[in-house]
Amino acid sequence: MKKTFIILIVSFLVILSILLAFLFAYQNEDKVISRANSEYEAYLNKEIYGTELVTIINKAIDNNNKKNVQKNENGFFISNDKDSILIYIQMLGKNEKFQMERFLAVRNRRFY
Repeated sequence: MKKTFIILIVSFLVILSILLAFLFAYQNEDKVISRANSEYEAYLNKEIYGTELVTIINKAIDNNNKKNVQKNENGFFISNDKDSILIYIQMLGKNEKFQMERFLAVRNRRFY
């Protein structure tokens, strides 16, 4: 009887430890995602200069390449709703939004 009780308690503690480890890992991942999102959301609806914009775009492209985010036939990253970062740029005085890949493709020419 005593041996069975000890086995049940040890089993319960192991299961509880595993569940807590998963919970802490999930919370940690959520914090990392929130931190990454806030880095990019700080620029939302703000006016920034070209060098800062190119830095942000390069950082997003580097992240997408590290996470193996798929690209479409035009070379634009496809949102996977998990860890992809897509940036759309809107120029002052224009209603059109440009994808980050398009912006970098024409950086040595005038952007219309």
